[in-house]
Amino acid sequence: MFHLVLAACLAAQPGICEGRLLPAGDAPDRAGCESRAEAIARDWLALHADLRADGTGARCVETAELPALTMQEIAPGVFMRSEE
Repeated sequence: MFHLVLAACLAAQPGICEGRLLPAGDAPDRAGCESRAEAIARDWLALHADLRADGTGARCVETAELPALTMQEIAPGVFMRSEE
């Protein structure tokens, strides 16, 4: 499975950028992801006027390349994602 990631920067502070996993960018193969990448990234940025692409464009990455989420158990059986 491939996922679409876009490096988005704050429009007001272009030096502050972060990768964003874009919704609707999943595809079973790289070609399927890449064929829709530009349109999905353009449409997503249009909905987020406070963000700009960093100029490198969107990229398609395999599931194994995505960073793992760090989960913390905050109560028995209740987990939340932590920023680490």
